[in-house]
Amino acid sequence: MALTYVEQRNFQSPVFQHYLNDRIFGKSYRVPNENKIIADPNDIVTDFIASMSDDYFIDICEYLHINDELIKKLEYREYFD
Repeated sequence: MALTYVEQRNFQSPVFQHYLNDRIFGKSYRVPNENKIIADPNDIVTDFIASMSDDYFIDICEYLHINDELIKKLEYREYFD
């Protein structure tokens, strides 16, 4: 889904709002001093997923309604419980 968002330039999508529009993260995918994205969409999505925290991943799955039944079964456990 994130790849489609990047390819279609869906600026309302989480990959744009939470990643590509970030002044630090998004900068490395654009022409300097322009807004034009020059990076390969596959690289952008790979980096977007790699940058996710566990909590963000769970939240984004819920937001996108990915398999609602499985989301209900997710249980986040702290690392040092």
